[in-house]
Amino acid sequence: LYIPEVYWDLTTSKVMVLEKIDGIPCTDIVQIDKYGINKKELAENGVMIFLNQVFRDNFFHADMHPGNIFVSKTNVTQPSYIAIDCAIVGSLSRDDQYNLARMLQATLKQDYYKLSELFIGAGWVSSQTNNADLEQTLRATCEPIFEKPLSEIEFGNLLLYLFDSTRQFGLSVQPSLILLQKTLIHIEGMGREIYADLDFW
Repeated sequence: LYIPEVYWDLTTSKVMVLEKIDGIPCTDIVQIDKYGINKKELAENGVMIFLNQVFRDNFFHADMHPGNIFVSKTNVTQPSYIAIDCAIVGSLSRDDQYNLARMLQATLKQDYYKLSELFIGAGWVSSQTNNADLEQTLRATCEPIFEKPLSEIEFGNLLLYLFDSTRQFGLSVQPSLILLQKTLIHIEGMGREIYADLDFW
């Protein structure tokens, strides 16, 4: 992922001056094909970039809609991106990173009891929540989704369903996690637009 340089000597409180970039809008599939860029690799790289930002760097671009993401025209054999407009960024606490990773693992294993424990332990729902009730709600939310092949399950939407279904238990999520969720939905949507068979999982 390439981030354009900021020219601080030309930047004021009202105008930010960035290095000029020359990229392909990430949804311009005709241009991506014209440059011979491997779309499967490009889409998978997008997912890895995002996961590295969240779990390795703990600093993520939180406004990754198609207007802010371009595909690099240089070194097309190693597909890469250019991101502009870094006005909205996010980071997670170490605890949130750890809990999110464990929740992802429990979701993949369809271990709803563990997932309910993690929701309660992380303080995402009321500490008075009945574990069995939350487990049943999570199971009812996730099981119909997991009847599909993994490649057809949209991870961002799964998070939306999880958050919606747990509101009745007093769901309280940090703003950084809402930013993360929004970003995930953008990333996954762009990835599938570039390569329809993208398996986010």
